[in-house]
Amino acid sequence: SLVTAINNERRAAYTSLAVKNGVTIEISGQLTFEKRYPSFPAGTWVQIQGKWLRKGM
Repeated sequence: SLVTAINNERRAAYTSLAVKNGVTIEISGQLTFEKRYPSFPAGTWVQIQGKWLRKGM
């Protein structure tokens, strides 16, 4: 499915960054999210600590 393909690509990117920076895949994903979050438009749904939240409007 499209979702599976996107998730696999994301996982591969996080793995590559993790190896490059000497961190876990989870930390790599978290750092990427923290870097990109400010650029998300208001109203974007994001999953934070297992809960879906809408970025402030």
